[in-house]
Amino acid sequence: MNYGQAIEAMKAGGIVSRPAGRSIRLAYRGTPLQYFDNYYDGTPFTPSIDDQLADDWSRTGGIVADNDNGPNFYTLREANIARQQEWDGDNQIDLAYRGNELAGEVGEACNVIKKLERERRGIAGSRDTVEHLAEELSDIIICTDLVAMQAGIDLDAAVRSKFNATSEKVGLRTRLVAA
Repeated sequence: MNYGQAIEAMKAGGIVSRPAGRSIRLAYRGTPLQYFDNYYDGTPFTPSIDDQLADDWSRTGGIVADNDNGPNFYTLREANIARQQEWDGDNQIDLAYRGNELAGEVGEACNVIKKLERERRGIAGSRDTVEHLAEELSDIIICTDLVAMQAGIDLDAAVRSKFNATSEKVGLRTRLVAA
């Protein structure tokens, strides 16, 4: 995005940066030269001419709004990037950690399903709720995106490609198209 778009993103509560740059937010301290600061330490940021002419700004955190069509993998990715900068600012989490995190969430969902099936079949034991299953399935989607993010995968494109390949393979007409 360009500098103007970066300012609009910051007005909406976002945090922006340039490659190899620091994360910047709007601060509104008084004078125009005090409008921006470094997100992590609050030091003032004065954009250079190069910053103002650059088109390589990107949103790196802050509040993430859904698009007009509701949440999708792109808004989830933006939110995951923003939250990960808060959660793991030192970038200690790697792909192995992400894979184990995902496996744990899948296990939790399977445990809820087991309890729901136990109740449906009238077998003695603990019970659970569909609402809890929804929470665990949501955790799986979030963790799946975190794994994809760690591996540099565009999950929206990957899901669309895989869905369409399976439809074609088994002779079905239903396809996902890009939004």
